[in-house]
Amino acid sequence: MKNKKQNFFYFSKTERNGAFGLLLASILLFILPAYVSRLTRSKTPVDFSAFRSAIDSWESAQSEERPTLPASAALDPNTATFEEIISFGISGSAARNLISYREKIGPFRKKEDLQKLYRLSAAEYSLIEPFLRIGPPGDANPEESVVSPVKPELFPFDPNTASAAALSKLGLPERTVGALVNYRQKGGRFRKIDDLKKIYTLSEDHFNRIAPFVRIDTTGSTDFQRPERTEAEAKPAHYAAADNRPLPVIDINLASAEEWTQLRGIGKVYAGRIVNFREKLGGFCRIDQVAETFGLPDSTFLGIRPQLQLSSIFRKLDINTADQEQLKTHPYLNWKQAAAIVSYREQHGAFGGLDDLRKVLALPAETLEKIAPYLSF
Repeated sequence: MKNKKQNFFYFSKTERNGAFGLLLASILLFILPAYVSRLTRSKTPVDFSAFRSAIDSWESAQSEERPTLPASAALDPNTATFEEIISFGISGSAARNLISYREKIGPFRKKEDLQKLYRLSAAEYSLIEPFLRIGPPGDANPEESVVSPVKPELFPFDPNTASAAALSKLGLPERTVGALVNYRQKGGRFRKIDDLKKIYTLSEDHFNRIAPFVRIDTTGSTDFQRPERTEAEAKPAHYAAADNRPLPVIDINLASAEEWTQLRGIGKVYAGRIVNFREKLGGFCRIDQVAETFGLPDSTFLGIRPQLQLSSIFRKLDINTADQEQLKTHPYLNWKQAAAIVSYREQHGAFGGLDDLRKVLALPAETLEKIAPYLSF
């Protein structure tokens, strides 16, 4: 019996070591949390004041670098120079993007058009938006780009004889004045009020405003007189016929390069460019598209416009089968837009119409409007 009790209270060395380890672990579990908590409380807190001070200094510097502009300051994106644009706090790349856009695409019609610029960040747009003026400051209609800052004067005038200064005083943009004067210098004449619509840079609003004041002398006393030409200024072969010969009229979608050279001011270079542009388009869908030909002066186009006729375009672009290479060769699409069209088509299936194409975010409304006549679905 005694041996049994001794065996019950006897522990081997291994058992004694295990019991000791368990006891030590239990003690540590009770003591360690209190010790760690004490260390945490006694630790010196991190001082972020220097970091906050550095941030405040940086923000202050940024604020100082931002241009301080008077409330009367104005930025016209259609006329501002590179230096003027960046003076409003816009980056150089965004300023170059703006200038490139207006030269290649056309003028900005409203403030929101600037959001199409992929180089102009939302922050930069918010910075300049209060100062944007499409046209001169204080103009009743900020959507129109009028060059003269003075209030337009309306008075009777003859578009066949009015000087450039008089036309500017009427409130016409400088580009329109130049186109009108060039049209007259090339031999053009306005015989009725609606003839002013031949000046394609003349907006409908400007036409409606000045039309009641147009006075065209129909007595013949103010007919445009071409200066006499010397023999050294002999006419080209295709103008050697009599002056009363009917002017040639050509179909802009069918005429060859040689036929284009029959028109005044169109040589082999311009003729080649026009035909090349037409072939890339698939045909002209409007007569005014001829004016988009690279390097063709406005005055030359206005001089030949009455001799141009339009027929149907001869080639359309199948938007559901054309690959990226075919799409990007069209003058109205770039490679990014072509890639976006193909990618969207692969993900969502064939386009059913223009409404589906509008879902491609890379295609602005202006591009869709220009490309629409050339698409087949």
